[in-house]
Amino acid sequence: MADIFLSYNREDQDRASAFAKALEAEGFDVWWDVGLRVGEAYDEVTERALREAKAVVVLWSKKSVVSRWVRAEATLALRNKTLFPCMIEACDRPIMFELTQTADLSHWRGAGDDPAWRVFLADLKRFVEDG
Repeated sequence: MADIFLSYNREDQDRASAFAKALEAEGFDVWWDVGLRVGEAYDEVTERALREAKAVVVLWSKKSVVSRWVRAEATLALRNKTLFPCMIEACDRPIMFELTQTADLSHWRGAGDDPAWRVFLADLKRFVEDG
């Protein structure tokens, strides 16, 4: 079971990669779809990883808010109390997610000493440990 399931839109893959690498450098086990192998049933593997993760980090962007996949992943995470949302650019989140406190890392470009990143990490560590 991974600590973190990373939910994002394919067009945000470079930003998702930066998050995955930074989270792994902090000791988290991160699952995201670049680990899929040829021949695997995408939906089955993804859903299993989503349901088993301790935290689902949803990277909200203008592209991800209109993605049915990201919305479905976020909805399941909300239901399972594993949702840990983050804004990677200014956008209007789907209305049902507006009531969940969301980290704003729209400015973050990978600096490990960024104050907002450090708060995000501390909150995420606590969330994973408590989950």
